[in-house]
Amino acid sequence: MNSKITLAFLLPEHADLYIINNMDEKKRFGFFDLANSISFQQFYESFWELTAVPIGIADPEFKVSKYFFPESKMNNVCRMIRSCPQGKQACADTDKLRCNQAAKQKQGIRYYCYAGLVDFAVPIYVEGRHVATIMCGQILPEPPSEKGFDKLWKRIENFSINKDDLKNAYFKMPYMTSQQLEALLRIVTLFAEYSCELGIRLIQNNKIEKHPEILKAKEFINTNFRDQITLDDIANQVYLSKPYFSRLFHKVEGITFTQYLQNIRLGESKKLLISTSRKIIDVAMDCGFNNISYFNELFLKTEKCSPKNFRKKHKS
Repeated sequence: MNSKITLAFLLPEHADLYIINNMDEKKRFGFFDLANSISFQQFYESFWELTAVPIGIADPEFKVSKYFFPESKMNNVCRMIRSCPQGKQACADTDKLRCNQAAKQKQGIRYYCYAGLVDFAVPIYVEGRHVATIMCGQILPEPPSEKGFDKLWKRIENFSINKDDLKNAYFKMPYMTSQQLEALLRIVTLFAEYSCELGIRLIQNNKIEKHPEILKAKEFINTNFRDQITLDDIANQVYLSKPYFSRLFHKVEGITFTQYLQNIRLGESKKLLISTSRKIIDVAMDCGFNNISYFNELFLKTEKCSPKNFRKKHKS
């Protein structure tokens, strides 16, 4: 694989860091929170060292673009195309279209840019809200060749670009195999998922600062989820009435107490299914499910497969 693949870092003129809700007070994780975060910077630096692929992000509206890296990191073919108004507009139109597509599908996609190079768009959603789209690419899907250059030239021959200069730059372009491109998409998708979790964690921390009772309740649940704990048990632990605690928990966490407890139990059961050979009924019971039929039903609903098939799939 060659190196020095390029990508634009896109910044909006204004980013909404605050979304008014029923309390008109909660700070929400937004575009600039991600763009300015240490986590994103560390990921960018590590990703560049590993792949030589610069990464950037776009705001949800895709309004304004700004390079996040020195122009020297952009491959010469893309620099030539973007040097003329037609090429720059064609690139922007394609990227905007595909970013919107990825956001609509709520998953990362691999696509061909206007010049036929491979690009990626991976949206980041936090609590159901699109906050940014990670972008990278401008990679050849095969080694440079005369046939490949002819295809490229046919796409942009009407642009004001010197053919000989373009050809010289083309044969120095980076390329990746299909497997490498898929691996690249998986890595970026994993970081998008991490960013989502980071955003949710920051939001929850902000909420919990105002409601320490919820933090105490979650600590109790995380410690005692194997037991048959009830809403009454938790409410008593934090010295709140059952109805008030139920409403407060749902407001702060975005899910009910029962759903939160189920998620904790399911998470632990998945770990045991993968890491042990214990009987499924024993796993279910050990994680707080006293009804194997309900466990199977809940597992099928959330994982789209039975516990047996889940274990088989992940162990293989």
